[in-house]
Parts: sequence; structure tokens; C-alpha cells
Amino acid sequence: MRRETGPFLRTTSGSISVKENHLDFKVSGIGWQKEGSSRLAVVNGVAVTQGATVDGAKVLEILPDRVRLSQGGSIFEILLGKINQYR
Repeated sequence: MRRETGPFLRTTSGSISVKENHLDFKVSGIGWQKEGSSRLAVVNGVAVTQGATVDGAKVLEILPDRVRLSQGGSIFEILLGKINQYR
């Protein structure tokens, strides 16, 4: 099930709420290729690949326009060029 939880944050799970630890993630660049091991993203100013950890969140998947992350038992996506600010 996919639920919109805000203008720039998407979660993929049955019931996930937006929490403080999902704030202020920004994807500023994506180098996407069909081969997953060749994908690269810049999250919070850090170049990461799938499986890496950035600011306490694990990079699950890099997609052409977003990055899927996991933190604290929840899965969420950050769109390219957007900052999550839920304060």
C-alpha cells in the first residue's frame, strides 16, 4: 500500500506516520542506470550507493527521480531536489 504523507515524502507500508527522524533529508543528485550496483545518489550532500547509510537511514533503492530509505522500522522516499520539512 502506498500513502502520501506530505508533499515530498512518500511511505510504503500499511501504517507509517511521519516522525521527526524523517525530517530534512534532501536528494540533490541521482546517477541512475539499469544495473542497481551502478546507481549513485547525493543525499544530504553525501554520495551514496544502494545499501549505504546516510544520517542514520539505509539507502534501499535509488530510482530515476527519488531515493527509497529505511529508518527506525519505516520506509520512505525522498524526491530529487526536494527537502522534507514537517515542523
